[in-house]
Amino acid sequence: MVDLEQPGVGPEPVKRYGRYFTGGAVAFVIAAVAWGCNLGSGLWSHERTLTRSDVSPWPFTVPSGTLRCHTSAVTFEANGVEYALNGSATESYPTPEPIWATDPAPGSGSGPRISLKPTVEVGLALC
Repeated sequence: MVDLEQPGVGPEPVKRYGRYFTGGAVAFVIAAVAWGCNLGSGLWSHERTLTRSDVSPWPFTVPSGTLRCHTSAVTFEANGVEYALNGSATESYPTPEPIWATDPAPGSGSGPRISLKPTVEVGLALC
């Protein structure tokens, strides 16, 4: 019969604290800091609040929202709904029709709606 109480005999006990715990804690802190650095202004990695003062002309009927970039898909969230602003986002998000402002000068070449291009460019810069 093997005496498991003797040092060096039988399986090594698992260390719950000490070196193994400390190493895990350090790895956790490093991962948390690295993840936190990518948070930007909120939960998403690449987002910012956008207001009328950020883009001219303002293409929305709401005063502000959250602009996001998911890889190359640019979205704008307002009133709890996230809308697609470019082709890459249209597969996953609804069109911005409900909040997209009508162009007061339709002869300006941007069509019946205010162009989303300046807003999309700001969004792509977040990627």
